[in-house]
Amino acid sequence: MEERRQLTASRDHLSVLLTEVTQQNGIFEAKLQRATEARTQSAMKIIEMESEIKDLKAALEKVVQQLI
Repeated sequence: MEERRQLTASRDHLSVLLTEVTQQNGIFEAKLQRATEARTQSAMKIIEMESEIKDLKAALEKVVQQLI
């Protein structure tokens, strides 16, 4: 009878731990999703800035050619 009580207590304890770990996993997944979205947004901004730089270089080259 004592062994059964211990097994039940162990099962209940493990169930609580599993619930806690599952909740933490959800939190970590949400944080990862936000970090991934922020990283993607930063990468897109870099790409846009590179495009603007390229356009500015082309415009500058035209101005230089007109001055020559």
